Amino acid sequence: MPHIEKHEFSIDGLGWAHEEVLIGSQMSTKYRFAIDGESDNSFIIAVLTTPDGKSVDFLDAHLDIVAPNGEQFETGTYPNEERLFLSEQKHLFVLNQPQRGDWTVSAQGGLLPFALNIFVFIGRGPSPPSPPVRCRVCKSMAKALALALVAAATLPSLPAALIAVVAKFLGATIVVAATFISSVVGDVADVIAKKLCKIIGMC
Repeated sequence: MPHIEKHEFSIDGLGWAHEEVLIGSQMSTKYRFAIDGESDNSFIIAVLTTPDGKSVDFLDAHLDIVAPNGEQFETGTYPNEERLFLSEQKHLFVLNQPQRGDWTVSAQGGLLPFALNIFVFIGRGPSPPSPPVRCRVCKSMAKALALALVAAATLPSLPAALIAVVAKFLGATIVVAATFISSVVGDVADVIAKKLCKIIGMC
């Protein structure tokens, strides 16, 4: 039987974001989290990569997401729209303005090791006063968003939902977000995360 790991956390209006990473193989990993705050700028990103952060087609794992109302997200159900994107192989999930309540994100693994990265963003709140700490926290939080951009570079077209969440994170327009994404094509996730944080004044 597969090993099952369960993790729980909650996000409210006092916390601007939460990021989780787990590396494993031949396991079912389940994250349960509650979103208590409301914000037009909120979003959820979940992305599966290799343990070293690479996005590959042969990754033997997939995402399963269940919303508070019981909705389950399947590939082919949603067009490339601004609210929601789920890649065909279920390696990348992007959702704008998630509803309040209890969410479940699971990763079903096979023989190959994988990394599950989740980023829940409510809106930027107060940042740590120390510049080094502020930069380090931001880069950690932005890592999943950066990994999503790396994964999106392998897709036939850039998901509108991903452009929208980058715009929210940067506090910028869709045009500025799309320009930024184009400028980081080919960069690794750590470099992209630092650039994201530099733009918003955290690094």
